[in-house]
Amino acid sequence: MKKFLFGFAAVAAIVLSACGASKFEIQEAAVDCQLTIEVRYMKDDTVGVMSNNMLFLNANQLTDREMFPLFVRTENFDRVTPTTKIRTAEDFMEYLQRAVPGANNFAVVISSNATNQIGFDEAKAVDMIKAALQEANGGSAILFHEKDGEMVDMKKLY
Repeated sequence: MKKFLFGFAAVAAIVLSACGASKFEIQEAAVDCQLTIEVRYMKDDTVGVMSNNMLFLNANQLTDREMFPLFVRTENFDRVTPTTKIRTAEDFMEYLQRAVPGANNFAVVISSNATNQIGFDEAKAVDMIKAALQEANGGSAILFHEKDGEMVDMKKLY
């Protein structure tokens, strides 16, 4: 009986681990993305920050309203940069293409602290970002969840 239970537990562990992506597969998929959009909770901040190939959005920017207008500033340590007002999905894609020319593989990262924002609905936020990204011709987007600085799971959006 003990051998049967041990065998059953081993088979169940193998089946469950085969259902999700491994840590290595998640990291590999994240590295393959040319531009990352990370949604996180930032207290008392309403402006997104573009830094290199990463766009950090405050969960507040995607709560209880449409995605646009979206306010973003470019992080530049040499000089002060103005805030850009993005009015439409087309403007959003133009902004992203200026920041990272030729980008068409996107990562959408939902930080574990995004739920700290009152009224934040992850499904709605992901749908808004996905709809805006699909304005790009071709490409792909992968949804990742982040916890303690590590990607813990992934799901292909399109």
